Amino acid sequence: TDIPPDGPTSSPTDIPTSGPTEVPTDSPTAGPTKAPNLLYCTDSTTWSAVKSKKFNCAWIQTHKKKQLKKKCKLSGKNGRKAKDACPLACNEKDACAKPKCWKNGQWEPKKKKAYFKKCSDLKVGKGKEKKKILCQKTGNHKENGTKVFAYEVCGKCGHCDESSQRKLTDIFHSRR
Repeated sequence: TDIPPDGPTSSPTDIPTSGPTEVPTDSPTAGPTKAPNLLYCTDSTTWSAVKSKKFNCAWIQTHKKKQLKKKCKLSGKNGRKAKDACPLACNEKDACAKPKCWKNGQWEPKKKKAYFKKCSDLKVGKGKEKKKILCQKTGNHKENGTKVFAYEVCGKCGHCDESSQRKLTDIFHSRR
């Protein structure tokens, strides 16, 4: 064995000088993790397919999986694809987070009907129209006029997160 010198050495030693850390470090993950979604999904109320104004985000969200994939490839008048303009309708879960539902009374349909004045009126579909049709309606936030589809903010439509209510300041995903 080597005898240690009387003073400091002029270069680093080959032997480690400290022991292991006292606090354990986090274990590595099994694979790469996905960054959390920071923006809530919201669909454009102005986008429509080249074919017709009736072919909008609300129309797209009514289709089943096989048809939905095809419809989300449609181009709008400005060349924007449906999947980009309608991330919620097209189930683009990687693009943004599922929106939180608004409190009842914060949203009202653009054209009120005696049986449909707020989200809680979406029980099974009253009167002539069914819930599926009513969820496609556009409406506004009562206080500031933010325009959104019923399916984005009404829990009974099944496209928003009812676990906690959405605040108006949560609407940041660009949809125009």
